[in-house]
Amino acid sequence: PQARQAGRLKFLAAAGDELRDASERVRALEVLTELFGGISGQELEVLSEPRSPEVRARAVWSHGRTHAAAPDLRRLALFVEDTDPLVARFAMQAALGAPRGAAFAQLIPGLVQQMSGPDRFNRQTASRLIPKLDADTFKDLSQAAQQAGGGTGDGTVKPAAWQATVVKIG
Repeated sequence: PQARQAGRLKFLAAAGDELRDASERVRALEVLTELFGGISGQELEVLSEPRSPEVRARAVWSHGRTHAAAPDLRRLALFVEDTDPLVARFAMQAALGAPRGAAFAQLIPGLVQQMSGPDRFNRQTASRLIPKLDADTFKDLSQAAQQAGGGTGDGTVKPAAWQATVVKIG
């Protein structure tokens, strides 16, 4: 009851306040999600900037929870390219809610980054998006993968593993 009385704007301000502890900001995002329907696409974009990966991860989680059937792929692209594995994973999981053939082309740079990166969970999550791509986007992803060389350059992913991941299913 007190959270509802405080209102959405107070929690939104707390979530964006860099002077607050990350745990407080994360909790503010959770309250926004559970009581106030989450955050808008514009608010999500603003929350892609905090230094705290916990805040970025929770912001993209909130968007995925409250916009599951129609996530904002343009704004999620910012998070798919994030260097923090959890942030990127939550962004890709949120993108899974988009319908087949949606504007996934915006995610290609991030998908290439994640599929060729060291985090196996992110490689797997990125590969789950492939069946949702239309033919042109799949072709663009394949070309981007070839240009990237299939690995991170530090030997963490072999080119054969990357190429095997980019096999269209369905």
